[in-house]
Amino acid sequence: MSAAEYAWERALGAVPGGDGTVEFRVWAPYPGRVDVRVRGADHELRPEGHGIRSARIEAAAGDDYLFVLDGRELPDP
Repeated sequence: MSAAEYAWERALGAVPGGDGTVEFRVWAPYPGRVDVRVRGADHELRPEGHGIRSARIEAAAGDDYLFVLDGRELPDP
């Protein structure tokens, strides 16, 4: 198995894609649902394995965002 196959090898947090999107990744193994709230809209983060969830959404560097775990708003740690 190569390092690229391990979910924990890529950065957590918000990583701009350079194409008008940002990849949001967080380690949250216990909540039933994890969203990221950007520009007032919630986007579900999908499981990648090993408790890591992610989504690539339309956003820009500098946009404010919050993670929402089972309805509870939390800042990016």
